[in-house]
Amino acid sequence: MTRQIDHDVSPVIPGAPEGTLINVISVDRADLAEFDSWYSTEHFPERLAVSGFRTARRFVEHPDRGRGLVEFLSIYETDCVDTLTSSEYLAALDSPTPRTTAAVALFRENERTVGRLHYRQGFGRTGEVLLGRITCTRDDVAALVQGLTRLAGTTIDSGSADGVTIYESDPIATSAKDDTAEGQAVGDLREASEVESTVALFVIVERHGSLAPAPVGTFIDAVSALGPPVRWSTYRLVSAQQATSSPGKDS
Repeated sequence: MTRQIDHDVSPVIPGAPEGTLINVISVDRADLAEFDSWYSTEHFPERLAVSGFRTARRFVEHPDRGRGLVEFLSIYETDCVDTLTSSEYLAALDSPTPRTTAAVALFRENERTVGRLHYRQGFGRTGEVLLGRITCTRDDVAALVQGLTRLAGTTIDSGSADGVTIYESDPIATSAKDDTAEGQAVGDLREASEVESTVALFVIVERHGSLAPAPVGTFIDAVSALGPPVRWSTYRLVSAQQATSSPGKDS
């Protein structure tokens, strides 16, 4: 099946959220009940009450790897990166509830990144996503984004994906949380510190299909052929929420 989108239009839709917070968190299986409840009933509503937050989605590893740790992916969309360094957001991070303090202590692995939008195209969102995490030098970003954009359009047109989004990490905005109470409660569970010369690109593929999602092996191979190392993971949707106020209005 071939579908066609207009690649002559801007890859960033005017008014679309341009900031993101991407969290990859692993917790023990024994703690899933409390973790799931906290995330959906307390954490998401609290974050979406902060001005500039638009949407929040949480996914779980798929298929289940059968490990003692279960991995989750959370994607928050914000008006811009500045939302994630705002005084309102940092104040929220600096005054966690007792339940939040207990919940973040359940994190066994945590990779948290603030990023800015480079590209978004497609027909919509789905319940299963492919996440590619690419590490590269700053000098390589422009050429990589150009290559990724070309491959994303081809993948959408082929029917393998309903949409593709590309973000670039912002290390300064990412580190803004570190000195807050919640940041110190989580600690540094990252696999490695991001150095100034290194950038992370995140490719989120909204996979097409119901019982059997369309294969994405060709896309994975093509992205990997661009050069820099890529970590691939697949997840299925657990929960999706959105802010109740409209952009530009008080929350």
